[in-house]
Amino acid sequence: MKQEPDLAAELMASIDQGLAKSETSAPTTQGLLPNAIEEELDVRRQEQESFRHELQACLRWSLSEGRLPGDYGSYRISIPYFALELGSSFAFLQLTSQDQQFVLKSTGRGHFFVPEGGITVGWKSMIGPYTRLFHRRELQQYANLSSQIEIDFDDSAAAAVSANRWSVELSSKGVGSVQWSKDEAHRLHLRFLEENHSPVYVAVSGRVGSTMLADAVPKYWLGKEQSEKQLWQPLAFPLVASSNRFNTKELAKLRFRGEPLHSAPEITAAFSHKTLYWHSLWLAPDRGVERPYPARLGFEALWTESPTSFRPLHPAGLRTSFPPEWLKVVGGAREHYSAPGETAFLWNRDHMIVNQVDGPGWQKCRDSFALNLNPLAHRSDLLSQRNFSASWLLKCLMTNAEVLWNGLIEKESALLLDLWAQIFGAGMENDLVYLPNLAYSSKILLVGPYQWKVLSDYDEQRLHLPEPSVDWRLEFETQPSE
Repeated sequence: MKQEPDLAAELMASIDQGLAKSETSAPTTQGLLPNAIEEELDVRRQEQESFRHELQACLRWSLSEGRLPGDYGSYRISIPYFALELGSSFAFLQLTSQDQQFVLKSTGRGHFFVPEGGITVGWKSMIGPYTRLFHRRELQQYANLSSQIEIDFDDSAAAAVSANRWSVELSSKGVGSVQWSKDEAHRLHLRFLEENHSPVYVAVSGRVGSTMLADAVPKYWLGKEQSEKQLWQPLAFPLVASSNRFNTKELAKLRFRGEPLHSAPEITAAFSHKTLYWHSLWLAPDRGVERPYPARLGFEALWTESPTSFRPLHPAGLRTSFPPEWLKVVGGAREHYSAPGETAFLWNRDHMIVNQVDGPGWQKCRDSFALNLNPLAHRSDLLSQRNFSASWLLKCLMTNAEVLWNGLIEKESALLLDLWAQIFGAGMENDLVYLPNLAYSSKILLVGPYQWKVLSDYDEQRLHLPEPSVDWRLEFETQPSE
């Protein structure tokens, strides 16, 4: 088991590697660069050395160790954190105070640093160099944890050394012990966040280990560039979700109820391409609103005021509100919601089908349709359990099951009609509207027992999504008449 000095030395070595990669001057050019470039490089090196020194000075470790359940061996969980000026944080941020404002200094090649977590497994203090190769999936750390987990097995019921001593082979009991340690590390992360959630740091620190603590909603974030300063300041509202960086100028012209609309830039990790937007995947917007585009419909997720807590989650995503005029809208998908590649599903909290989905029904849907969404083998349960059938229908929308749906219309139309009656009541054949790509596409889906139709024509869309009131749409700034 590694001691704190060893853990710190490994972490600082990884930081030195990251800093070395950011060095832009090649050896052959040393001494031949123009003075201006040399001065710029000198300033950058001084900033990097300052970053390294400050990080090392505030690095701390939270340790938990003991025997594994079943007494199969010992474990140690080491969680790095940083004792910063305004509180402890999982993420390292370099903030300075200038003119009663926080200025964010560069950290490596980005804005923040979070150590990468990992898992090491051994047998009676022996580490096999190829253990991870044979147990890659089992030894995969939870994606958003920064803890270092060390497990040293000493019971042959859980692990054994391979004949060539190149790896430690895990039995089902050993795999279970690894899983327990990952869950324990997650629990320790949660406990730390519950005890340490400074509003200045929590927007980034809270994304490590958990993203849905009720009292850890984001308060501070990177502001828009002002001269050469990067201000770390309170979020301003009304505020939209993450947005395409090329729409910044357009956003500056938008208004909500006559007020300027705000956006928040992305921030990047020090030594990787990891990018974060200001809100997590579990923070639901106040509402989905219409966004103006020439001759087409656009949509956006909007917070009208600073959130005070996380709203209750929906089993299939997030609950939010849509314009009351859009009675058919069941929900939609928002790509690149909290970070590049992360999609959130936003469901209309007032729609009947959304409120019929519950935890048991959604879990049964996930288990029953893990391989495909063919409903025929589950006909009886779908037509007798409304929470199950409503979950299946949402799953079809989420996965764009157009081919399956059209096949059912042709060959099993009675099933869809019975399903509709089960969910909505006898004689009710209302179509649903689903927004498959909020903010990045103007297409909408019209789905019912007789059709699965993609609508791209503006006038046809307006038949199902009439223009909402001023409380549910963004508008361009009105220019004063001369």
